[in-house]
Amino acid sequence: MAEGQSDQLTTVRVGGVVIPLVRIARGPLERARGLLGHPPPPPGEALALRPCRAVHTFGMRFLIDVIFFDREDRIVRIVRNLRPGRIAFGGRSAVGAIEATAGWMAPPSLSTGLRLTWAASPATARSTESLPPRS
Repeated sequence: MAEGQSDQLTTVRVGGVVIPLVRIARGPLERARGLLGHPPPPPGEALALRPCRAVHTFGMRFLIDVIFFDREDRIVRIVRNLRPGRIAFGGRSAVGAIEATAGWMAPPSLSTGLRLTWAASPATARSTESLPPRS
């Protein structure tokens, strides 16, 4: 796999929300790019960034929701409807983030303190490593 491309897919569950297809960004270039230059992901798809304490939307053309999580995979901050041209910080305890198109991933019932559960996506059940790398 070339730098900047991801072949890792996982499913994330938190509270009553299931994100069935989460692509894990590998390498610093892919993490820095995030969703920039991509069309908005359809409902049910997202991008996980680890390590990540902040995200930006410079050059993007759509709003995103961002869930920042800590080393124990607990939500430390939720940013809803992040507009293009903005920066969002997860705070000192954030070690990663999940980005998705605004509106469907972060319903009001989702809150800080809830724990993310990572599981192999059916699309890549053959993969032996489905979790984002720990820093």
